[in-house]
Amino acid sequence: MERYGLEQIILHHSFKQVSGRTVSIPCNTRTHLGGENGAGKTSTLALIPAFYGQEHDRLINRGSGKLSFLEYYLPTPQSLIIFEYRRDDGLCCAVMYRHQTTDTSQIRYRFVKGAAAATFFSDNIKVLMSSGTSAGDVINAIADTGISVSGPIRTIKDYRAIIQRNPRLLSQKAAEARKMRALAAEFGLGTANSNMSHIEKLTNVVLNKSQLMSSFKEMICDTQFDHIHLHQRPNAIDSRGLINDISSVSDFEKETDKMRECLVLDGQRQANDNHIRSLGHALTATVALEEERLSALRQEIRDTENEIIRLQDAHEDSQSALKRAIADARIDLEKTEADYDDLHSQRERYDQSGTPELARKADNLAILRANEAEAKIEYERLSGQQNEIREQHEAEKRRLQDEHHQRRGMLLEEIAKAEKRLAEAEQKHERTVLTEQANLGNKIAEFRESRQAGRELLQNRVIELETVINNIGPSQHQVEQQELAEAKVAQAHGARDKTREDIEQCGHKLRLAAQARQDALDALKDAEAVHRIRLENRDELRRIMHPEDGSWLSQLRQQDPQWATKLGKVVRPDLLYRKDLAPEYQASAAVPSLYGWVLQLEGEPAPQHALAEDELQRRLQTLDEEVSVAKHAVTAIEKDVKTSTEQLQDRERELEQVKIALNSHDRNLKAAQSELQLISDRIRKAVDDTLTKARTELESKTRDLAAYTVATDEGVAEITRDHQALLLELKSHWADSQQNLTVDLEARTQSKIEADEQHRQRLARLEDAYEQACRDTGIDPQLISDARKRLASLQAEIKSITDNLDEIDRFKRWQQVQWPRIEELQARIASLKGSLGQLLGEQREHERVHKAAVEALRDKRSYCQNQSRDLDSGLGLARNLLEKIDLGESDGAAPGDLEMLTNDLQERLAAQHKLRGQVLKMFRDAKAIINRYDSSQIAMAWKKRTRERQIMRGYDASIEGTEAFDLEQVSDIRGLLDVEIPMLRQTLVGNFISEASRFENYYGSLRVVVAEVEAVSRKLGRQINLDQRIESLSDIRIRLTPRIHDDEAWEPLKAFVKEWEDWKLLNRNELPPLDLLRLFRAVDDGLRAAHAGTSIASLIDMTIEMRENDRDVIIRTDNDFASASSTGLTYLAIMAIFMSMTRYLCPDQSVRITWPVDELGTLSENNIARLADMLEQHNLTMISACPTLDSGLRKFFENKFRIHKGRIQEFVATPTPATSGIREYLMSQTQEEAPTHAG
Repeated sequence: MERYGLEQIILHHSFKQVSGRTVSIPCNTRTHLGGENGAGKTSTLALIPAFYGQEHDRLINRGSGKLSFLEYYLPTPQSLIIFEYRRDDGLCCAVMYRHQTTDTSQIRYRFVKGAAAATFFSDNIKVLMSSGTSAGDVINAIADTGISVSGPIRTIKDYRAIIQRNPRLLSQKAAEARKMRALAAEFGLGTANSNMSHIEKLTNVVLNKSQLMSSFKEMICDTQFDHIHLHQRPNAIDSRGLINDISSVSDFEKETDKMRECLVLDGQRQANDNHIRSLGHALTATVALEEERLSALRQEIRDTENEIIRLQDAHEDSQSALKRAIADARIDLEKTEADYDDLHSQRERYDQSGTPELARKADNLAILRANEAEAKIEYERLSGQQNEIREQHEAEKRRLQDEHHQRRGMLLEEIAKAEKRLAEAEQKHERTVLTEQANLGNKIAEFRESRQAGRELLQNRVIELETVINNIGPSQHQVEQQELAEAKVAQAHGARDKTREDIEQCGHKLRLAAQARQDALDALKDAEAVHRIRLENRDELRRIMHPEDGSWLSQLRQQDPQWATKLGKVVRPDLLYRKDLAPEYQASAAVPSLYGWVLQLEGEPAPQHALAEDELQRRLQTLDEEVSVAKHAVTAIEKDVKTSTEQLQDRERELEQVKIALNSHDRNLKAAQSELQLISDRIRKAVDDTLTKARTELESKTRDLAAYTVATDEGVAEITRDHQALLLELKSHWADSQQNLTVDLEARTQSKIEADEQHRQRLARLEDAYEQACRDTGIDPQLISDARKRLASLQAEIKSITDNLDEIDRFKRWQQVQWPRIEELQARIASLKGSLGQLLGEQREHERVHKAAVEALRDKRSYCQNQSRDLDSGLGLARNLLEKIDLGESDGAAPGDLEMLTNDLQERLAAQHKLRGQVLKMFRDAKAIINRYDSSQIAMAWKKRTRERQIMRGYDASIEGTEAFDLEQVSDIRGLLDVEIPMLRQTLVGNFISEASRFENYYGSLRVVVAEVEAVSRKLGRQINLDQRIESLSDIRIRLTPRIHDDEAWEPLKAFVKEWEDWKLLNRNELPPLDLLRLFRAVDDGLRAAHAGTSIASLIDMTIEMRENDRDVIIRTDNDFASASSTGLTYLAIMAIFMSMTRYLCPDQSVRITWPVDELGTLSENNIARLADMLEQHNLTMISACPTLDSGLRKFFENKFRIHKGRIQEFVATPTPATSGIREYLMSQTQEEAPTHAG
């Protein structure tokens, strides 16, 4: 199995222990780093998490002092950290270096394709690195050699996304996602299916041995709960004050809301009424203008219909002429084809009767008759008695030779004639074929030329439509309409902005008036308090002066004149006015006492109730004067309150009017914007319709052009097919003629051959007869029989010819006169078919052009009809609406868009009717609420305002309650409303919702934490493979539990959120009920006493459970781990968990993960062996560091190094091939700098 992972770490001019040098640490197999304390071992190990993308601020230990990662590991511009690692396609290098700018220095990350030996330590690059070239320039020089080098990467997060191939991180920056994924595919560790998210955190935890448990818990929280957002814990608030405020406002809720809504609706009603009149004037002007447009549309419809009729008449005339021409062409073609078919039928009849064969034999009739005579003579000669055999033989032989010579000459002459006829016929056929081929080109050219005009017409239309589509835009009239609408929107914006400024000014005045009224109310409250106190003091004094009979005070004054100097100074004043004490005075005691006590009271002043009557009278007079002054002050301040209240009411009315104006302007703005939107939509729709129509026509014309081209090509193909058919006919005719001529030539040649053969046979027979006659004077009977049969055959053949001489003559005349016409007829048929096809094509083209023209006119008529119908309908609706409005005098309104104005007016009228009904209903509901509190100040004030309005308008009492008076009186409600209540209510509702939402959010995040903790605990227990292979250990488990349920605020919070979630859905803007307020108070109290933290880790408990030597071991903290019975075994158990966690985070076994393990020497040899075996099983490579390495432990490490005075001393005899080039470079460097032991 392929294994990919970190191969080596190369430091160039890095931290101070190795500054000025270049060192390499192999990481592909188990490696040990030794060296004294402070040599740089731990600093080197900390780079392994950095390779996987760990945040740099978590890697800095106390060895670096207060330096940052940049200043510690990359102190100079030449500093480089090179991580060489293996991918499925070979070696790559991940590089960290210092990027120096004018003001700052930052870490940059880059990736290089190839091994370090072939890139950074190639001959040319080594020179640059040795000469002190900056790291950035070195990498650029590598890129200049053609090696693939990534661009600079600015953040460790982006570097981590690439090296880990982390899909979530790669997609976080949408604009760079594709680039990041490409870099990950080229330079990421492992394969495309590898996943190693959070592996950097785990390797960092492994390195931190002293705090394994806490670090591991933090890592679990970071990796498994990083998607959870924990809302901030709500702070405790003054819930009592908030609850009391909410309770105090609840009583004013229903009345004020209805009254204010009624006022707003009435203002909208009045503004809407004014706007309706303005719309009516604009619609009147628009109706007059649109009636003229309707008349023009109707005239255009009539003109279009007349043009359709004219086109149809012209089309019918042209079609009639074409139909006649087509009919004539078809008749001519049918006649020609009939003549052609008749010729072939006659030829077939002749062929079937054998006449052509008889004609050829008739040409040899003379020869046949000569053969007959000769056969007859032969027969007679054989059958008679010959006396002079020898003489006759010689004479016969000479005669035969003479006859054969004569006959052969005739046959040769006929053969020459037949050959000449064949050659002439072949030449004539070739000339005909060449002529027809020339005619084909001419016919195609003529056909294409005949269709070029139609093609150019379609092409020109396509170009026109493409020009329209490419330059589509609104007309000048449409542009002017849109500009006018935009101007209206701008004007409405300006009016609305001006009104908003007025609202700000009115609001400022209202706040000043409200403050003045509040100051007056405060002053009135203070004055009334003073007045009330003075009244109480006066009443108390009067009560003292005139106590009721039977009270203790009246008895004291009657029976004990000295009581004021004694008992009066210490007695409870309220007892003096009681009648149920049965007071009785006993003056027998020698020394006055109080319940047996003798008190020295001479130094105590007498209280008011014990003063003398004249002093009480004087004080009463003073109090009367003070009460009078306080009363006058209250009266004066009440006038101020009334004045300030009236001013506040004026400001409120002014603000209300401005708000109504703002609403009107808002509506006007919305109307203008709607008009602009409507016009823009209409222009856009018109442009889109034109564009769609043009595109549709363009598609149609493009299809027509393509069909026209196809039709042209098909016509050319038809002409070509007709030509091919003609050629086939010519070839067929030529084949027939050639066959006949060839048969004739072959027959004549055969006749010559037969004649030669017959002559030879005759000579042979003559010789045979002569020989026989010489042997015996008799004649052979077989010879006589053969001669008789031959004579009979020739006589029969001659008779068949002579009996059909008339038919043969007719055939020859037909063949000479009629049959040669076949080629002419073939050519004429082809020509007629071409002409007919051209006429049919012309007919189809005329039909198509006519149909397109008529369709366009019909579309235009349909469009105008639709426009006319819509306009007529719109005008009717507009007239009906205008009849419902009292327009009054015309205000010279400009015409606008009929549809927009009609729709707007229709909506306004419907809204006005609805507003009127709503205002009346809400006003009467408000009056009913006022009347329910008949003795209240609100009711009294309302009655006063009703009387004042009746007097002001001259109405009598009977008008009250009518719709007209009710609408007039709506504005009087404003005087009964207060400004502060709605503002306070809004603030309280907002505060409660805010606090309740914070409680809800916090509770929701806590619930998510609980669910996620339980899910992660199950998932870790189910998915992490703990195949630890450790003796004495078993049942190693991770258990996560939430702490939240133990928090003091959990139960109250849970109860509140349940009620709040049910209540808020339907009561979001309402004040909360009492039950919800009590739960709210309980949550606030619980949060004050709660002790839970605010981080995820503080809300989770983590334990590691195992059985060690049949003993349960539970580890919760670092102290538990440190005090475990066998630290080595416990450490191995945790390492087993870490290994399983590693493979849980990175399940791809082909990816080798490098583990940094510090201070491994504290483990026993057996435990190290077990750890090594476990690491090997999980494809994990251990890099360990401790000051010394015992000989017993060396066998567990393939690579053993010692860091000494900034140099790497390797305990290996031979360098590995992968690092040999680098080692040579390192050795050369160390030799130049100082003697060192390397390799």
